[in-house]
Amino acid sequence: MVLLCHVSCSFINFSVAGECENVPVPQGTMEVCYSNNDFSLNKEVKNLLEQNPEVAIANDGCKLQWYDSEKHVLSEVPTPDFSGADVKSKAVYYVSQINAEGCESELKELTATKFIFPFPTTTHVVLCQGSEKLKSPLLLTATISSRGDFPVSDYELIWYKENPRANPNAKEFKYIDLSEEDLTYDASIETERDFKYWVVQRYLGHECGCSGQSVAAELLVTLYSMPILKTQNSNNICQGEEVDLKDCYSISNRIILMEYGCEYFSSDGSNLASTKVTESGIYKIRTYFELSSGEVCASKIEDVFVNVDELKVAIEGDNTTCPDMSVSLTSNIRTNVQDNINVQWKYDGETLKDVMTKPGVSVFETEPLKGSSGDEFIYSLKVTAGACVAEAEHKIVLEDSPIDGSISIQEDANSSEKYMASSDGIVYVMKGNTVTIDASDIVRTEDDFVWYNGDVPVGSGPKLTVEKPNDYTLYYTNNCQVMIPIHIKEFDSSCDLLDKKNIQVYPTVVSDVLHVTGFDTDEIYNISSVLGVVCLQQKINENGIIDVSSLPMGYYILNLSGRTFSFLKE
Repeated sequence: MVLLCHVSCSFINFSVAGECENVPVPQGTMEVCYSNNDFSLNKEVKNLLEQNPEVAIANDGCKLQWYDSEKHVLSEVPTPDFSGADVKSKAVYYVSQINAEGCESELKELTATKFIFPFPTTTHVVLCQGSEKLKSPLLLTATISSRGDFPVSDYELIWYKENPRANPNAKEFKYIDLSEEDLTYDASIETERDFKYWVVQRYLGHECGCSGQSVAAELLVTLYSMPILKTQNSNNICQGEEVDLKDCYSISNRIILMEYGCEYFSSDGSNLASTKVTESGIYKIRTYFELSSGEVCASKIEDVFVNVDELKVAIEGDNTTCPDMSVSLTSNIRTNVQDNINVQWKYDGETLKDVMTKPGVSVFETEPLKGSSGDEFIYSLKVTAGACVAEAEHKIVLEDSPIDGSISIQEDANSSEKYMASSDGIVYVMKGNTVTIDASDIVRTEDDFVWYNGDVPVGSGPKLTVEKPNDYTLYYTNNCQVMIPIHIKEFDSSCDLLDKKNIQVYPTVVSDVLHVTGFDTDEIYNISSVLGVVCLQQKINENGIIDVSSLPMGYYILNLSGRTFSFLKE
């Protein structure tokens, strides 16, 4: 008997020659496949036979003997270590089988391959809440990675609604349609919300019988809330003022990082060229921001009402009046404000009348205006209606009535004398029994003449006949009331000058000089006003000429030789 010895690393097999011949090598795939899933966190890695029981199969009555890549005997089934491995890594082992007699077959090479299946690439999905895109099918997508020498066609995408790493029993989906997902939330509380999904790429190839899938890649879907616009109607403004629509809204769920834009429309939907408006109406506002995806998140279109108050004020009434007359002033107020209109009538800064009223006419009656011709009285009107305040002024000027015309005085059947009418009055010396005063030629605006003797009315109409001397007053209206005093004096017969002298004075209307005839050269004359004030007094010259050029215009009385003569100085 010959003793054969086969040394294999740590132990020696002793067999009798002839008994160890033709021990067959083990059968099996001699290939085993691992994936990254087999090395996932907290997962115990299986040895070669656990991973693939058919990787090496011993014949009946034989057992497997394992060797490392250096053909060193291993005491147990090896478990590969792929720490730091790349996408695809290989580990080489050897295996033989030993029969019951202790005879060993030849070593057979066995390859363990680890595939790290690459995970797909996802893109962050950004949408507006209520996006139009969600109203039709919108499938989540990811890009399959071909790293690891496997073509894209060897993979398929598997979707999850929860992280499969946290829950290995998570439900798988062939696709996820966002339009069918419940993506609702309260936009008034949250300005945005993230919805998470996961996707893996699963290996469909058949290399070394390997199967598996990548780790799950997270796909984030972010929904941004549409801006919630809150508008407020502007305060009333007055015509000529403006409202900036930028001041009429706020965003209740402002997203700080978003840059907002705003659109402004008129009531017909046309874009406004400016945010500042000056007319009443309903204006529309919409805010928006643009997402990185290019989608625009816009608020609902909200209305803003702008009310423009209108107010124009004027005063209507006479611009002139007579002294001691009051004037009725009427407000002309044009406004679109219907209630609570304040009207203040003022004079010289003092409020004379202050009323709250509705649109309409406000009438104000002035006090009788005291003064003389040319005096001015300015009344003002201040009106407050809504947001408007307007003022107007009205000037009243006092004026005297012009006295135009003449008065004729006829005594008994003698010819009449004409006197220019004047507020200074007329003086007439009565020589007969009756005197008729005729004012028919006086220009007037009303037809009525009224005659007074003192405070007693003694007649009406253009003529008055008197039988005795007295002071009379003629009243009539020529725009304003006019008063002309007429003094009828009695002739003084005690002087008996009519028998002795025939004195004549002319003209009755004079510019420079009076001519006197029938007088004594040593006589002294005086000229007085109708009120009795002496204006001139001196000895008459021998030519009978009296110079009156220095006298102001008006009626005067010449006293000479106990007689009186009236004349008008132009």
